[in-house]
Amino acid sequence: MSNAEAYQQLETRIRKNDLDALMARRECGRQLLAERGEAGRLPNGRLEELSNALDVSRSELNNRMRFAASHLTDEDVQMALKVHKSWFVICRDSLKARLTDDESDEPDTPELKSKELYEALGTLQG
Repeated sequence: MSNAEAYQQLETRIRKNDLDALMARRECGRQLLAERGEAGRLPNGRLEELSNALDVSRSELNNRMRFAASHLTDEDVQMALKVHKSWFVICRDSLKARLTDDESDEPDTPELKSKELYEALGTLQG
């Protein structure tokens, strides 16, 4: 095996784990969205409670909810990772609208526009 092949195998393993982490973030976001229910928001203090219990920021949890709401399929998540390369860049570039848990999403959100861009890019690349 050449040196380049060894690096390629390592890179494949790294990206696979990144994808798994991204899928887990989306699943967390889905559960939080389900917990919001028809009320459209989490019960008072719930976001803070989870933030403390998980040792993650409130904004991270909000990002996970926005990500789950705008990346409905596994293919959407894979395309997001392919385009942005990391969770940090997804948050910075794709989830720019820093809505809090108490605010509602507008129908024409940046996340929806990003999804359309992912689909267009996928069509061009695929």
